[in-house]
Amino acid sequence: MKKERLLHVIEEFHRVNHDRLELTVTIDDPKMYTKPWIAMNKFPMKLEDPHRDIMEMYCSPFELERYNNVIGNPASVKIAMHPNDRLGRRRTMSAKYEQPGGSPGENCFWPQSRTGRKLAMTRSLVASAVALALVSVLSPLARTQEVPRQPGAVYDFDRKGENLAPAPKRDLTGVWEPAGGPSAGVQATGAGQMPSDGKPEHELPFTPLGRETFMAHKPTFGVTQVPSALTNDPMPGCNPQGFPRVVLHNFRTSRI
Repeated sequence: MKKERLLHVIEEFHRVNHDRLELTVTIDDPKMYTKPWIAMNKFPMKLEDPHRDIMEMYCSPFELERYNNVIGNPASVKIAMHPNDRLGRRRTMSAKYEQPGGSPGENCFWPQSRTGRKLAMTRSLVASAVALALVSVLSPLARTQEVPRQPGAVYDFDRKGENLAPAPKRDLTGVWEPAGGPSAGVQATGAGQMPSDGKPEHELPFTPLGRETFMAHKPTFGVTQVPSALTNDPMPGCNPQGFPRVVLHNFRTSRI
């Protein structure tokens, strides 16, 4: 069996609320690309039933027949359907996700700043109020330099006697699917951020090896498409899509 080279795929999950995530996918492969590129940016995901099956692919007898007889693959790689499986073959696959900056299941919601209260003050108290306001503003800033803060987060001012315990851990356990429905993120032109449409701004940063590999593939979609009878794409034969294609088409759910 030919050993495939590993591809580095980074998936970052940002929690929006209790049942919504945003997924950003970065592909980093120095042998194929001169620099990392984003395949999916802030793609909305929703929480589904944690007991349902994921990462499954069903092959119908028609698909198997088309793959074995029409596309013209050699007999040695034909896919056989189990005699007891009338619906066709079922294959499962899994993936390991990398969440930079924390382990799965951890997430923090930082408190939002409160609006200031309107205070009625007489003229004689204006100067005192300004001085007091400066002290109130500068004190938290001084404490901020001592305690690391989350970049970009907005905090309430610390209150006297308040317990400054770490933010509670948030549980992300569950099955997350595209918020827009099963077909959301699925398109014939590939990655939503970098579709195969021939536009210069969507040209991937290929290395010479990456360009050679790309041209060796014969897909049935995109700018290098060929007739289906000439494709060397294994997917029509019910082979599960591997990385990074499984990410580009969003043809999976994510279990955290």
